[in-house]
Amino acid sequence: MKLRYKISGGILIILAVAISSLAVIVSHTSACEPAPAVSDEAELMKAIVYRCYGSPDVLEFADVEKPTPADDEVLVKVHAASVNPYDWHFMRGSPYIMRLMSGLGAPDDPRTGVDFAGTVEAVGSNVRRFKPGD
Repeated sequence: MKLRYKISGGILIILAVAISSLAVIVSHTSACEPAPAVSDEAELMKAIVYRCYGSPDVLEFADVEKPTPADDEVLVKVHAASVNPYDWHFMRGSPYIMRLMSGLGAPDDPRTGVDFAGTVEAVGSNVRRFKPGD
């Protein structure tokens, strides 16, 4: 057998093992973590959160610490929200390739939702288009 066939065969075997390992890692689903403790002085808000991938049963209506917007962010008090396939895929963590963006085993960001309507509560220092009350 020629050397180039041995080398290409070895590379294909290594590639197959790497792809199989990545598939196993990405498909892993961690158990749901308990809600993190919130300090007594923290300002709270209600939110729909998910701490693990799964069916709609993983969604939880909880009190969370109100975030402070970063320099280029806007904090909005949501009055209405929609649920769409984007949210469904992130909640389920499927297709598994989505987990590369949202977190392996469990989601990195427990908040969900992208389509909403509401009132601007606070803006970051670099935001020029919106102001509180919009």
